[in-house]
Amino acid sequence: NRSSEGPQRTRGKIERVVERRHSQLVGILKKTAFYWYLIPDNPRIPHNVRIREFSRSIRKPEENHKVVAVLDPRDQVQKPLSGVVTEDLGPGDASGVDMLSLLRNYRIEETFSGGAIAEADRISPALTESDLSGRRDLRDLVAFTIDPEDAKDHDDAVSLGRTKDGLWLLGVHIADVPHFVKRGSSLDQEAMQRGNSVYLVDRAIPMLPRRLTSEICSLQPQVDRLAHTVNVLLDEDGNVRGSETFLSVIRSSARLNYDQVQRLFDRKPDHDIPPPVQDVLADMRRLAARLRGLRMTGGSIDLTMPELKCVLDDRGKAVQIYKRGAAEAYHLIEEFMLVANCVVARRLHKARVPAVYRVHEPPDDAQWMKMQSDLRALGFRVSLRSKDSMNRIARETAATPREYIVHLAILRNLKRAVYSSKLIEHFGLSFPC
Repeated sequence: NRSSEGPQRTRGKIERVVERRHSQLVGILKKTAFYWYLIPDNPRIPHNVRIREFSRSIRKPEENHKVVAVLDPRDQVQKPLSGVVTEDLGPGDASGVDMLSLLRNYRIEETFSGGAIAEADRISPALTESDLSGRRDLRDLVAFTIDPEDAKDHDDAVSLGRTKDGLWLLGVHIADVPHFVKRGSSLDQEAMQRGNSVYLVDRAIPMLPRRLTSEICSLQPQVDRLAHTVNVLLDEDGNVRGSETFLSVIRSSARLNYDQVQRLFDRKPDHDIPPPVQDVLADMRRLAARLRGLRMTGGSIDLTMPELKCVLDDRGKAVQIYKRGAAEAYHLIEEFMLVANCVVARRLHKARVPAVYRVHEPPDDAQWMKMQSDLRALGFRVSLRSKDSMNRIARETAATPREYIVHLAILRNLKRAVYSSKLIEHFGLSFPC
């Protein structure tokens, strides 16, 4: 209804709650002289939960333990929260309990269903003739993976060569997981429920059983693996001149990490990279620099934010935090993946088939004003309404003591990139598709 007095204001009344976001909570267990209660970890839930009972698996409740409580249904907003404790995670300050609390809070399962495990166990790592049918054989190609040193799986490889016409032929080879995960199978249903893999500071929880992610689908060196390949033809300046995608079989020549590649680029002798791969990396380095230059010239936002790595000891305690290095090696893979993603997006859009795109909306008026206000507080007297003015400030402060705080002021006032079935320009990258 609309109020007849004062400014027009839309009013409403909540009739019923269709679904509650939180059906279980994690928190610290406490007690009074009369009852037990839970203090939720989630700061957005300001009320304690009165414990109605404990499940049979919890023989002796202990104060200051982290526990999981399933909430009782609530038909009235004024009614206090109550629930049943179903799991005791251990003392609140014990090693590893913090990570368990995160997993329970977000309902992330580390174990897989029996059906999914059984299906994964039945898949043979040895490829058959039927597996290779209809695929292009790229096993003689010098392709290799580049990942963080502690990566458990290797799902993309790259290659680079020259055509007879003198164009660059960039290959991006993605592990062909769908070949092994059939639609409607237990593996497919498990993956759909999870949606993605989850990376925490001390562990990775894959979307599929590790037999698939770390063995059968992982592009390990000197082993035949199925892939989906994107081939991109590029001229000397990095402009795309043609592309194709197809199913393939590859045999990775090497498993490299970013630090290794960076040591090669820095001409340090301890990189342990085979000579044929070194030659390809030298060409990749030149091409990636041109691709990055082309992207920056096209208006891509050039923000430098440090990425941090946290090192834990055997008890899960943080013992070291340091900035991730190997910037040029990371940029190399980043530029190649961006090219491949743009090629695939354009092909999907041209085919007019339903697809999911990576999109990034420009800042709204309030965000532009807040960004300008934050930068003025840092000493920049500018009228900020365009990507060019934003980039100019970012580049002025690059490699100066003010770099981090200025780039952070810009970043925190940008919208987040998301996945969408609606195609719009990616503001941050200046990519139309």
